[in-house]
Amino acid sequence: MKTDLTLEQLAARIAEDAENKKDLITDTSNMSVFQDPYSTTPKLLMEMKGQEDPFAINDYTHGQICEAIEKLPRPYYNHVMQDDPELLARIINRTFTRKPKRRMIRTMKRGDEYIWRAFLSDKYRRIDNDDVTPVIFTVFNECEGLIVKSASVTETKLYLKVVYPKFSFETRKGDIVQSGLMITNSEVGSGRYSTAPWFLRKTCDNGQCIEEYGINKNHIGKRIEGEGQDVYELFREATLKADDASFLMMVEDVTRAALNDANKFQLIANKMIAQTEEEIKGDIPAAVELLAEKNNLGQEAKSSILNFLLKSKDHTRYGLTQAVTATARDDQNKMSYDDATDLERLGGRVFSMGDAEWAAIANAKPVEAKVVSRKRNVGTTLKKAA
Repeated sequence: MKTDLTLEQLAARIAEDAENKKDLITDTSNMSVFQDPYSTTPKLLMEMKGQEDPFAINDYTHGQICEAIEKLPRPYYNHVMQDDPELLARIINRTFTRKPKRRMIRTMKRGDEYIWRAFLSDKYRRIDNDDVTPVIFTVFNECEGLIVKSASVTETKLYLKVVYPKFSFETRKGDIVQSGLMITNSEVGSGRYSTAPWFLRKTCDNGQCIEEYGINKNHIGKRIEGEGQDVYELFREATLKADDASFLMMVEDVTRAALNDANKFQLIANKMIAQTEEEIKGDIPAAVELLAEKNNLGQEAKSSILNFLLKSKDHTRYGLTQAVTATARDDQNKMSYDDATDLERLGGRVFSMGDAEWAAIANAKPVEAKVVSRKRNVGTTLKKAA
């Protein structure tokens, strides 16, 4: 489990963001992108009709812009951004002008700079972190003994990871796992409001999120009314309309239900205990290689998982899950909070695999390499050294 902010720091960050965010509705024909003339490195800015200051474009928004430009793969977008940002600006501006669309533009002031942080549909419902956290903590305060173990606000998401020790169990004698919940929310379109069972292994602080049993709610609402191609600001006073208040009531109900679902926690506990007996009967490095291949893991993460699995000597499905989640909490990896949480989710996917998918990993054979003879164009297979 990776940690980031204390609750006091989280509250301060959310309050600061609430003061500094600014949302606009406009037609894309009112927007223009250009290379920052004062930057010695590629850096695109966006200016908008009626707005005094330009907005710096963060990486997440670049991804949303790329999706809006048809038939432009992200690797090519990134390449042009580094090689010829002025060309990329022309491509974006041409799309914004020739195929204008009404959009919500979410921005944030950071220091002296204004950041363009999201490029969204005008149907996007703003249920922000300062909206949901008071509701969430109302529920938390009802749960005696509940502990917030980890919290963060990243460029794309709010994370809260809690344990509720009254729902604890042993996978093996002395190996205590505490049940809990991971809550996420995104202000920028990077996923829905979500609650999912989250488990903490006490012996090593490995966190595991099991999305299979999660509940998600979309940020999609009614189209925001407005006139033609005007640029106008959405103020906070307009946020909590009746449908938004209803959404927050749903957040409260879903969070309360998820934290008190003893039947669901027991179902997961029984399955987790059973997985301590599901052995990896094939080649261990091959099993990790297959898992990494199916989930697009990089070399560093793959090596770390293999290292933890071999050191643990727990060559079961449960052991593989713990090797994945140990990599998520390993400070030596220097990974982001988002990436670490993705590995906790991967631990949950190992837990939730169907029989056929698990059997492929559990019975994986050593990876073979083909060597072509120079004298004859015939492939000879050689087993890689384990």
